[in-house]
Amino acid sequence: MRIRRLVVSLISAMAAAALVYAVYVVLLRQVELQETVHVVVPRQFITAGTVLTEQLLEHRKLAAAGLDEQMFTSLSDVVGKQALVPLGAGEPVLAWKLTPLMLLPDAEESSFEIPREYIRSISSGIRPGDRVRIYVSSEWGRRLLAEDVAVASVKLSDSGSGGSDASSSVQEADNRRRLLAMRDGRQVERINLNLTEEQWLAIDRACQGAESGRLIIALPGGQDPLDHLTVMERLGES
Repeated sequence: MRIRRLVVSLISAMAAAALVYAVYVVLLRQVELQETVHVVVPRQFITAGTVLTEQLLEHRKLAAAGLDEQMFTSLSDVVGKQALVPLGAGEPVLAWKLTPLMLLPDAEESSFEIPREYIRSISSGIRPGDRVRIYVSSEWGRRLLAEDVAVASVKLSDSGSGGSDASSSVQEADNRRRLLAMRDGRQVERINLNLTEEQWLAIDRACQGAESGRLIIALPGGQDPLDHLTVMERLGES
């Protein structure tokens, strides 16, 4: 009888412990569901290609259990990046929907392919996401556009590193390391730039007519394979 009472007592104690643990797990889960975090969301619908500013964004409370690793909790991690796809108002911003490379034109721009006959030279190191300077080579060589403009895509030659697919576009540019790996010796055969209508018309006017010039497209500053003096010397060449 004593052994039976001990067994019953032991079983009761184990059952009680299991019940206490189950209650603890339920309460812990409720606490987790009640905990909230602040995630970054758009204040309004944002179209693809828009550069995100602090004015377009806000924080929204979200249950901690629903936090995804693709979401952002800090505005500073989002401001300055560009929307690859439309972003819904109030929906958490996800990392895969953004790019830091500025490949897509913003609301006032379009992507223009620069005709080959307009071009005198393109720096071989230019890749999508770079910002480039546009010079015009003519009798009065000069910098054509006051602003640096973004490169949307380039078509590379097959020579240099032996790659058969030398094109680069927004679909290929989902991370910076891939683009950096592409900086080899291959020449740029075609280039698309994100330009406003006024910038494109300025380029078109400069390259048309009897006294038209041709463009030199260069990386600014120390990134350019040619230093600034060399570029200016080439502007005066016939």
